Amino acid sequence: MYREGVPAIARLAMVGLVACGSDNQPRPSVSSARDAAIAIDAVALPVHTTYAGLAAALEAVIPADARVIGIGELHARVDRSPVKQTSLAAFTRALPRIGARVSDLVLETWVVDPKCGPQAVKATQQLETAVKRPAATKTEIALLVEAARAASIQPHAMTLACKDYEQLAPATGEPDPVAMLT
Repeated sequence: MYREGVPAIARLAMVGLVACGSDNQPRPSVSSARDAAIAIDAVALPVHTTYAGLAAALEAVIPADARVIGIGELHARVDRSPVKQTSLAAFTRALPRIGARVSDLVLETWVVDPKCGPQAVKATQQLETAVKRPAATKTEIALLVEAARAASIQPHAMTLACKDYEQLAPATGEPDPVAMLT
């Protein structure tokens, strides 16, 4: 289990997982976030390992023969409470530790293809507004790219075809950031 600087939402998710254990375990009564944090200590946790930090956890859990790994993040948003360190920043700090085992890094971002014209620029602006990411996210992505290159890891942004922008942000209607997942 990695717990360094666990944001409140992750602590609540851990409580949810613990509370939803087998039917033989007592379920804590959780009526508030404070009670949820206390409930973690009240329920026996499943067998787990504690790591000194994210880098050590990644190093331990990524198999030596892994060909592809996927790591997700809880995106920072302007409509949520700010955090001291985003998951993106934590991963950037951990990357050098696993760099010798990684050749490529695919980023969940894209660079607007100038051949796609103003439609692509407008769609990108609409999507950025819809996902409510803070401006600092662009800086964090740039820092991740720098860290990857410094560790001899080739970063890759997603590639969008010009027709993709119409699906993501149609001329009429709302932008559809979930369509990015397809």
